[in-house]
Amino acid sequence: MKTFFSLIFFTCSLTQVTAQQNEFSWLVGHWELQHKNKVVFEDWSVAADQQTLHGISYQVNGPDTVVTEKIKIVWQGDSYYYVPDVAGDQDAVLFKIVNHDVKSFTAENLEHDFPTLIRYHFSRRENSDWLLATIEGHGKKISYTFVRVDLR
Repeated sequence: MKTFFSLIFFTCSLTQVTAQQNEFSWLVGHWELQHKNKVVFEDWSVAADQQTLHGISYQVNGPDTVVTEKIKIVWQGDSYYYVPDVAGDQDAVLFKIVNHDVKSFTAENLEHDFPTLIRYHFSRRENSDWLLATIEGHGKKISYTFVRVDLR
């Protein structure tokens, strides 16, 4: 009986991991910000544990590369969370993913100062993959448009 329950738990865990990878697989790759004055990238990959998506945002300034944010999408309890860790002394902040589908998600943390909402939306146009990332809250909204330059 104990083996039976262990098998059920393992199967449910494996199903959740596979679901996470499939639900957010559109993020995986190397994305370049479409901005005239900045060279900014966001890279997404599946972690070695196969349970977490890792993202990293960085700027290239001449020969220097500066990491500006490390991001994770994780399953905790009964929900997905978008967890950015901004460079500096701040702690990571959890944004609960309140809505997602096969090409977008919305994450929120209404207690956070800014942003309170984070949205990602994938689209395919002009034979390229595009990613619109938006942060918003308290009447302020900033959008970032990325194009995929490489699959990871």
